[in-house]
Amino acid sequence: MEYLLLDRQQHVEEIIRPALDRGQIVILDRYFPSMVAYQGAAGLPVEQMLHSNDFAPRPDLLLLLDLTPAQGLQRIRARGDVPNHFETAQNLERCREIFNQLELPGKTVIDASRGEAEVLGDAHAATVAALTRRIAEDGGLTPENVQKLERLTAAVAS
Repeated sequence: MEYLLLDRQQHVEEIIRPALDRGQIVILDRYFPSMVAYQGAAGLPVEQMLHSNDFAPRPDLLLLLDLTPAQGLQRIRARGDVPNHFETAQNLERCREIFNQLELPGKTVIDASRGEAEVLGDAHAATVAALTRRIAEDGGLTPENVQKLERLTAAVAS
């Protein structure tokens, strides 16, 4: 686990923090909450894992795409893949429980059992709401914030 934390710390120091300091929008897939859930499912204390990641900036928005393990495994197989050693029903259920119990700012749970269009619509709405909150906190629609909004809108559209 120490190597995972060192890798994340290096990523924060070299990539994430400098981008945030430049005012850029950073979008990550499977950030520290995933590590907390998967390591917690393996038996490590969740609170300790959260504390070990205190150095990691907290996201303005954390999208949790919630799906039952059975549905997730079915989707893995439907795309022609074989579940890996982390992807057992029992392990995925424990990860799901941990994800749902995490109390992190900006966490938005989306029912991923629905179709792609509905899930995307919810994700887009949550993103716009988070961006609106952030712009308000940052002083409203300044030219710089308008540029941030344009960049995010372009990223979401692609």
